[in-house]
Amino acid sequence: MQQLSFAIICNTISKQHTEVEKAIAFMDSVAEKKERLGAEASLYCQNVILCLKLSQGNCDEAKPLIASGKKALEGMQGADPIIHSKYYQAASQYYKINGPASSYYENALMFLAYTPLDTMEMADKQVLATDLALAALTGENVFNFGEVLTTPILTALEGTPEAWLYELCSCFNHGDIDKFNEIVNANQQAFASQPALANNSDYVKSKVTLLCLINLFFQRPAHDRNVPFATISEATRLPVEEVEWLLMRAMSLKLIKGTIDQVDQVVSISWVMPRVLDLSQVGQMKERMTSWTAKVSETLMYVEDQTPELFQ
Repeated sequence: MQQLSFAIICNTISKQHTEVEKAIAFMDSVAEKKERLGAEASLYCQNVILCLKLSQGNCDEAKPLIASGKKALEGMQGADPIIHSKYYQAASQYYKINGPASSYYENALMFLAYTPLDTMEMADKQVLATDLALAALTGENVFNFGEVLTTPILTALEGTPEAWLYELCSCFNHGDIDKFNEIVNANQQAFASQPALANNSDYVKSKVTLLCLINLFFQRPAHDRNVPFATISEATRLPVEEVEWLLMRAMSLKLIKGTIDQVDQVVSISWVMPRVLDLSQVGQMKERMTSWTAKVSETLMYVEDQTPELFQ
């Protein structure tokens, strides 16, 4: 029998044990035969055992095993997706317990990339969707909400008490401060009941403000990137005197590049962080490309009219 298939069957058998300790003992007995199993099946078994231990909150051996598992996985050519799936499941479980939220977010997204959703129970999807939404909202340097919104996992929250988290992620993706305030005000009790949000409320508010800034610059045409502080103040709901600090913070986080004219209170933007776009944002890009194409055609016709000798 192919050894990875054998390891997968053993994992299925281990789930028959109602006590986690017995499941771990069974998988340990399988994992001992490393020479017979080979590298792929051994790594799979290692991560199955790691997931079982982490389910009990046992993190003592987890960190070095995750590091060694990552190195082993990178050394495998064409490894079966299920090995990647089990590794990222273990890694995301570890970072869910120990943090930081951004590491959980990255590993959970990788787990989704290698794991078909139809192989997961609905309850597991809802837990994962909730945890991913919270990690996206509170994780440092997590500003690309399109990554999680383009996966179908957050739709598992529809019709549940946590559906507002899906809406919150959507408004973050668009930097919609008014919608953010509306959702938070309508779900104050649920917001306060989530420690990750309640303990980081100031950071969450600053993040949506930064995303509002990014979206403001993203929506402006390429020929109109000189933005007055007053325009930024109106969009972000901040006093004008706080706009410069917001711009410096966005630049320090490498979300934008540009130059700030403090005297004239204008910022000139040369670059905005690339993002995964949703359909409405792709539509905006299409409109801008259509407008750009039309202007290029107009310029070409003007040049042809003014310098006909060049086109003979």
